[in-house]
Parts: sequence; structure tokens; C-alpha cells
Amino acid sequence: MKVKRKTICQTCRKGKIGCDGKQPACTQCVFRGLSCPGYPSDWTFVPQGCTVGGHRSGRERPSLTAAVKGNHRPRLDLQERPGLGEAASSAVPRPLTAPLDDLMMFVVRSFVPDANLGPGRGGGIVPPTRVCGSWVEVLPALASSGNNIALSSAINAFALAMMSGATPSTSMVSSAGETYTQALCALHSELRSAPKSKALPSQIIASIMCLLFAELFQPTSLGSWMAHLRGFGESMQLAKPKFFASGIPHRFFAGARPILIVLGFITRRTTFLAAEEWKHDPFVETPASPMQKLMSDASVIPTILETLDGLATRPRELAVVAAGNCVRQLVDVVGSLGRWKATSPTTRAPLFGCTAISKGDVPCLWFPSITDANEATHFWAFNALCLATISQVAVSYPEVGVELQSLAAWTTEDRIFQETIKLSKRICHSMDYQMQAEMRLYGVSSILLPLRVAYDVFSAGGARTAKELAFCRSILTRTVAMGHQFVPMFFDASRR
Repeated sequence: MKVKRKTICQTCRKGKIGCDGKQPACTQCVFRGLSCPGYPSDWTFVPQGCTVGGHRSGRERPSLTAAVKGNHRPRLDLQERPGLGEAASSAVPRPLTAPLDDLMMFVVRSFVPDANLGPGRGGGIVPPTRVCGSWVEVLPALASSGNNIALSSAINAFALAMMSGATPSTSMVSSAGETYTQALCALHSELRSAPKSKALPSQIIASIMCLLFAELFQPTSLGSWMAHLRGFGESMQLAKPKFFASGIPHRFFAGARPILIVLGFITRRTTFLAAEEWKHDPFVETPASPMQKLMSDASVIPTILETLDGLATRPRELAVVAAGNCVRQLVDVVGSLGRWKATSPTTRAPLFGCTAISKGDVPCLWFPSITDANEATHFWAFNALCLATISQVAVSYPEVGVELQSLAAWTTEDRIFQETIKLSKRICHSMDYQMQAEMRLYGVSSILLPLRVAYDVFSAGGARTAKELAFCRSILTRTVAMGHQFVPMFFDASRR
């Protein structure tokens, strides 16, 4: 694609860098620590799409879905769209005129929290499984390892997608959509030529990850995005779990695993990552971080939710027995979460080292690091979800209630309600910390599951939690104002 420069600062013009024209200083200069002298006028992108048969709207672009059946390579749905057939597989997209190195730096600085850019506290490099967005930080090494059109196009698409979120002009959004489509064409070509029935090359995994995040800034639906994420999970299963035990594959696994587990929670479907070999083998060489251990303890919850959703079709007697088993499993999960907190070296009693501060009339919880904040909010979310589900089962199956009271001391309906509200409030009061500008895209993407759990708890509370629900909705409004229009789609009341 070409760039028609109507707005570009002098610094970006000299460096031949794409400029988003943001006032009072462009994002590119801010992220690179340079002085931005301003601009004469707006800029627009004039896209030259890949040769796929004419102009296509954002809603008609090809799908990222990777359908894996048997030993077949994941396939993009290009053939199913008019004008997107064999020609698409050989089309070579033109990248942005900005150098790839600058685009990669923009992606890294837009995604990774400021505190995680550079050396760790002790002077060494932060271990890969502890670094926020570590998969993004390996993009430069992958891109420099060879001329991979799919990866460079995906980085291009990811960078422009984030720019379009920060500067949502019609031309910018249109250009982001065209660039995304071009990157899909390049990825499709790579997938067709990749060896069958083997682990995907790291460059392809990186391309898919970039496009998954780029799609969040496109006019998409949650169902579409989750279908693409499921396809990515299926493509990961072409490799054995030990393939992800070290090196760059481990970094991608550490970054993708929480996202795939969150998918299980949102869809209430079993995730392959709950299997013992997927919880153990990828961490035989690089020990799992506390956050990864927390995810392992919680990975069984989607399976329990899926079982409960299927009870309505069973005879009452069998449903009651299954419901009782699910409750016992949920109580066990709550116990596992408690043991995780007691043994995790990064947790600090009583609230992960956070301090309460006041911002107007609303209390805020402030954490030592984004890692502490993520561990805390997900720990509270997993507990709140387990307790709320136990309460729902007790209402639907009163026969389970008597047995339930013998399992734990906190299982009265009022005690469970009060505890879930307390945990959900803590989640909401943590959002200011995680939504700080310096937490970048990683901070906002990390709040999706915890805030969704709190939202569902407050929604179920009716009039008793109307005030809390309104506050939760105000957080969603703020995320949109920050340029993250994708966040509200995760809060659609309908099940996907």
C-alpha cells in the first residue's frame, strides 16, 4: 500500500516513519522519546489491496479461522469467499512504507508495559514466562531470521491496527482493514507451503498471534474472533506439549496459554490446556511462573461449566448426581486456589501487596507491579466464578444443598453472595492500575476475564448490585475512550 501524506511531523518525515498525526505529539515520536515538531495537515492512507478481486469491505474480508481436521494443515477460509481463491495464495502484499524495524518497535512499545521494557530489578533479563507480552519481544529476532512475507505483513497489520484504534479516522480504519486482508493472503500462502502434520514454524505462529490481536481493532464480532482463536489452539495441538518447553516456542506458548484458557471461560467449553501433559510438559525446562500455575489450577473450571450447561437435557435423578459432583469439583478448585496463594512467592498477604488509595469517591487498589495486579484480579475472578456457580447450582438443585453445607463452612447462600460481591468489587477497584497508559495494550487485554466475571456477578445481583453494575459499565466506557473499542464485545450478555 502507499501512503499519501497530508499530515506528518517533520521528525517522522526525515526518518521515513509512518506518523499517526496525533496531537500534541504523534505516537511514533512519543514512543521513541523524540521531540515532535507538529504537522501541516492530516494524513491519509491510500490502500493498494492484494490482488484478490477488487475492493472488499471490512465485514467481507477473509477469515483467520484455522480448521484442523485429522492431520491436515490449518486452512484459511479464503476459498469460501467470492474472488478469494488460488490468486490469493500467491498475492504478495506491499507493506507500509515505514521500515519494518520501526513498526516492530511500535508494536513492542504499544503492547508491553513500560516497566517490562529493559532489564529486571536485579540487573538481569526478566525470565521469559514472567515478562508481560514476551511473545511480542521475540518478533525482531524472528523477523531478522529470514525474509518472511507473512510475518512482516502481520507485524504491519498489527501496527496499523493499533494506530487505527488510537486515531480512528475513516481512512485509517479502512487502511487497517486492507492491510489486515493483505496479511491474511500472505499467511494463507505460508500455510499452504508449510510441512503437513508438523508443528507450525515460529514465524507462522507469530503471524497468527499478531493477526489475532490486530483483528480486535477491526469491525469483528466476539464469535468470529473466538472461532479464530479456537483454530489457533487446534494448530498448536499439531505439536507435542514438549515442543513448547524452551526457546521461542515456549515464549509463544506462555503468551498464548492465558488467552486460550480465557477462551474456555468465555465459551464455557473444555480446553485442551487442562490436560496434565499440557500443564506440565511445556514447563519442564523453564519453570512455570506463579501466574501460569494459577492458570493451571483454574483450567478445569471451563470443563465443570460445560458439564453444568448440559444437565438440563438429563433425567432429574442423573442431573442431581452430576450437579453434586460438579459442586465438589468447584469446592476442590477453591481449595487449590487457596493453596496457590499460600505458597506463591509473589503473593503478599492479604491483598497481593496492593495499597488502597482514593480517587474521588471511588477506592482504588494500587499494586507493586502489573504481574501482581494480574495475579490478584485473576485469583479473585476464579474464586468469584466458582462461588457464584456453586450458589446457582444450589438454587437449581436444592437436593445438593444439604451435601454442600458439609463441604465447606462458607456455603450458605448469603455468605457466598457477600463473598462474590467483595471479590468483584476488588476486581473493579483494580482497573485504574491496570488501565494506566504505561500498561499499554497488555494491561487492557489482561482485564477482560476478571472484569467480565465481576460484570456477570453484578448483573445477577439485580437491584442489590445496581450501583456496582453501573460502575462496571463506566469502566467499559473508559476503555472505549482510550481507543480499545474491542473491550465491550467481551461483555455481550448472550452466550457464544
